[in-house]
Amino acid sequence: MAKKTKPSSVEAMLMDPDTPFEHRRQILQHLCADEGKTAQSALVSLLDSAAQSNGEMIWDKKIKEVESLKQQMLEGALRPATFVRLVSGNSPDPSERTRRGAKKANGRAKPPTEKKEKAEGKEEAESKEKADADGVAHLFQRAHVLTEEGTALYPLPPNQELAQQLRCGDEVLLDGQGKMILFATGGYPEVGEEARLERRIGRDRVEVSLRDFEKMIYRAADRLVEQFESEEAKPGDMLLVCSRRSMAFDAIPRDDKLSHYRYLCKQAAPKVDVKRDIGAPPKFIKELEDHVRMEMTEPELGAKYRLMRCRTKLLTGVSGSGKTLSIQGLWRSIYGVMSDVTGVPIEDLPFRVLRLRAGSVLSKWYSESEKQLDKFFDEVEQLADEYFELPNGQMVLLPVIVICEEIDGLARTRGSDSVSDRVQTTLLQRLDATSQRMRDQLILYLFTSNVPELIDPAFLRRAGGTIERFDRLNRRACSEVLDKHLRDLPLREDDATRLNGAALRRVKGAILPWLYSANGEDRGLVEITYVGATEPEVKYRRDFLTGALIARAIQEASEQGRAAEWSGRAPGVTTSYLTSAIASQVGSIVDQLHQHNVNQYVSLPEGARVASVRRISQPKRLPPQLMRNP
Repeated sequence: MAKKTKPSSVEAMLMDPDTPFEHRRQILQHLCADEGKTAQSALVSLLDSAAQSNGEMIWDKKIKEVESLKQQMLEGALRPATFVRLVSGNSPDPSERTRRGAKKANGRAKPPTEKKEKAEGKEEAESKEKADADGVAHLFQRAHVLTEEGTALYPLPPNQELAQQLRCGDEVLLDGQGKMILFATGGYPEVGEEARLERRIGRDRVEVSLRDFEKMIYRAADRLVEQFESEEAKPGDMLLVCSRRSMAFDAIPRDDKLSHYRYLCKQAAPKVDVKRDIGAPPKFIKELEDHVRMEMTEPELGAKYRLMRCRTKLLTGVSGSGKTLSIQGLWRSIYGVMSDVTGVPIEDLPFRVLRLRAGSVLSKWYSESEKQLDKFFDEVEQLADEYFELPNGQMVLLPVIVICEEIDGLARTRGSDSVSDRVQTTLLQRLDATSQRMRDQLILYLFTSNVPELIDPAFLRRAGGTIERFDRLNRRACSEVLDKHLRDLPLREDDATRLNGAALRRVKGAILPWLYSANGEDRGLVEITYVGATEPEVKYRRDFLTGALIARAIQEASEQGRAAEWSGRAPGVTTSYLTSAIASQVGSIVDQLHQHNVNQYVSLPEGARVASVRRISQPKRLPPQLMRNP
C-alpha cells in the first residue's frame, strides 16, 4: 500500500475553511490552468482527498436506502407459498468456483506472506477454501416454492440458517413481488382436498386417487414422509392434498380401523325379527342361518363333503314383494348366530355387511367402473380375512354379508352396451365359482332384481346359486301378513270393545273371504286379452296383493281410526276401514295399467304378449262396507 503523504501548503490553504473563499477560488483556477507537474500533482491529490472524505457519506446514504427498501418489503403485501427445496442459481458449483479462484491465484506471483501461510500447513488452507465455498454457495442459493395457485417461484432465502431449517411442505411468506423469503411460519396447510392413498413411490412421491376416479402422482411433504416411516400412513388412508400444488401434506386420522372401507355399512343390524315381523318368511333365511352356524362351529364337516363356504342367492320378484325385508331379517338372524357362537352381544359385534349399488361404481371415465368394481370385491375379500378378537383373547373369522340391490343395472344381457359388457366381465371373473376365494371364505352374496329377464345368463349361473322368487300373496301368506301388522293395533269389534284376540279373528274372518273366496263378491278388476287368445283373462283384487301393499293399506286404515278417535267418534280400526284402504291401494294400481306395464303388477303366463287391458266397473260400496262393523 502506498504511503500517505502530507498535504502541501497549497492543498492546506484550499482545504482550510479559514481561508477566504475568493482566495481559494483563485488558487484553484491557477491550478487548473497550470500545465506543470507540480500543479497537476496537487490537483490530483486534492481530488483524491475529496473523494475519500465523501465515501462515508455515500455509504451511509446507501445503507439508509437499503433499510428503507427492507422496511417497505416487511410492511407491504406478503405472499404465502409452500417451500419445496433449495436449488442452485445461475452459477457454477460453489466448490468448483472456489477451486478455480485458488488455481488462478496460484498462477500469479505470491507475496511472501502467502508463501508463509502455505508453508504453515495444508489444513488451514483447505479450511479457508471450504469456508469460501460455503459463502459462495449461500450467495447463489435459491428456494423453490409454490404459491397457492401452483405457480413456481425461486426467491432468495434471507440467510443460510433459515434456508437449512426449511422442510418440504413448510409454509413461507414472500414479499409482494415474490423475490425473497421474509418469514417461515413452520406450519402445514390445515385444510384442502381429500385423496385416497394408493401407494408410495420412492421416498417422497405418492400415487393418490382424487375424487374416486383420477389417479395422480403427488410430491409428499416431509411430514407425510415421517408418517410413512412410523407406519401412521398406509395405503387406503385418506390424505390432505392440494391438486394445484401437486403435493400431499398430511394423513387424515382414521376414525377406526375400518375407515378405509368405502362400501362397508357402518350401521347396527336392523331390528327385524323373522318370526315376528315377516309374514310367511322365505325358506332361504333359515337355510343360510344354519349354514353359517355349521361353518362357525364345525367347519371340518363342510370340508368333508367338499362344500363351498361362500353362498350366493338371487332374489327376484315384483316391487313390494318382501325382498328387502327378507334381507334385513337375514342380516339380523346372522348377527344372532354370531352372537350365540362367540358369546358377544349383537351390539358389540363388528360391522360385517357391505352394500353395492350401481351408482357407486359406474363412472363416465373409461375403465374406471371396472376398477371401482374390482375395489369393491377386494374390500369384500379383505373383510372376510380380518379376525375378530373375543373377550377371552381368541381370534375368530366372522361371516360377511354382501348386498347387491338391483343387480340388473350391472349385469344386463351382454351385447347392447360396451360399458356394461366390460363391467359384467369383471363381475363374472370375481364371482367365478372355481376360484379358491369363493370356496374358502364365508361370504353370503345376496343379489336382488325386479326384472330377472334382463340379467345375463352367465351371471345367473354364478350369482344364482339358488334363485328365490317372491310372488303375490296367497291366502296363507296374506293371513300371516295381517297378523304381523294388525298385532297390538286397536281393533274395534263394536262400539264398546277394543283390541282382543276375538277382534283380530273377526277382522281376518271378514277380510280373507272377501279377497280369496272363489264364490265371493269380487267380480274382477281388469280383463287382459293376450295376442292370439279369443277369451280375456280376468284379474281379481287378490292378484295385486303384496306385503308392501297390505302394509300401506293398514297404515291408511290406522289413519282413519286415529281421526275418528280424535274427533270424538268411536275409536279403533274397523273392517270397513281396512277394506276401503285395500280397495283404494289396488285401485290406484289399476288406474295406471296399460298393455306395456301390466306385467309389473300382476303375474302373466310365460311368453304371453298383452294385446289390450280393459277395466271392469266397480260398485260404489264394497260388500264388507254394507255389513255391520264387527
